[in-house]
Amino acid sequence: MSSQYSHQGVIDAIRKGDLPRLKAVLAVAEQHLATYGDVATMVQLLRVEISKLEEHEG
Repeated sequence: MSSQYSHQGVIDAIRKGDLPRLKAVLAVAEQHLATYGDVATMVQLLRVEISKLEEHEG
């Protein structure tokens, strides 16, 4: 993934008011969501379930 799509790349585009770049990043982000769904929520759910299972192991 290009650095323009990194967290810092997005922050830089926001600071500069770079509308075309912001629109491009949004399009990539929306495609990612359409393909993979809400990854952040899934990561949180996985962490919770792993933690529960580890508590029962120990």
